[in-house]
Amino acid sequence: TLDSRYTEKESLGVYFHALADAAWRADVESDWWVVGDVAGYQRWYESNEPQRDLTYGRGAMGLRYARSDLMIDIRAKAETLLENGDSSVNIYGLESTGVFALTSNLHLMTRAGLEHRSDIANRDRSGTYWWAGPYLRRYFGEANHSIMLGAKVYGSQTREERYEFLGIEPSLTLGFNLPWETQMYVTAAVSNEDYRGPASLLGQDSDRHDHQFRTSVFFSKLVNEHLRVEAGWQYTDNHSNSDLYDYDQHQIMLGLAFHF
Repeated sequence: TLDSRYTEKESLGVYFHALADAAWRADVESDWWVVGDVAGYQRWYESNEPQRDLTYGRGAMGLRYARSDLMIDIRAKAETLLENGDSSVNIYGLESTGVFALTSNLHLMTRAGLEHRSDIANRDRSGTYWWAGPYLRRYFGEANHSIMLGAKVYGSQTREERYEFLGIEPSLTLGFNLPWETQMYVTAAVSNEDYRGPASLLGQDSDRHDHQFRTSVFFSKLVNEHLRVEAGWQYTDNHSNSDLYDYDQHQIMLGLAFHF
């Protein structure tokens, strides 16, 4: 974050995350399921001005069609984000996931979503947001490692034209099942975003263009049947024709996950 003199400033935070995901079918022979999920996330910072505490909540329900070689999941969702108790965004929309098994080890996946965002603090950002993309996932090796390659196209149509954008993000994810009940995930992604207007009202460029490189490494170790330790590092390097959005960031996370 930036202080009043616009210099880099470190910030220490704590987060809590909870998720419940359920699926139910009336007939054990049926391929149709009723699915739903609820989730909550809370992040606190020890001391930082301006504050960046964040509260997030989500609820979704839908249908899933699943057989041995095909799965399609479509859900209607409602989400809300509250920052510092006075800046909130309410989200309503649809999201879908599809998985088709080309072979037992090679899967074609698609992900898509369409939603309306209502930004209370900045109503000019309110509008329609969407994303869609195909991904190819392959499992390999005796330990059943994985590699996933794909690309996402996304965009928006907002009340204020300068917040409208169109972007594309190719990505690569490697997953490794290591000894001692440990998993490692390595991800690299590159995104390009083109906005229809300048970054600010005082912007000299007619349009804003962002190019971002992001990479991360995450470890997850199972301690016992219910407890898992998680640790990760993510680096983001964002270049823009506007100095407001030209930055780089290191983020380190450590957490405990309880499964039941």
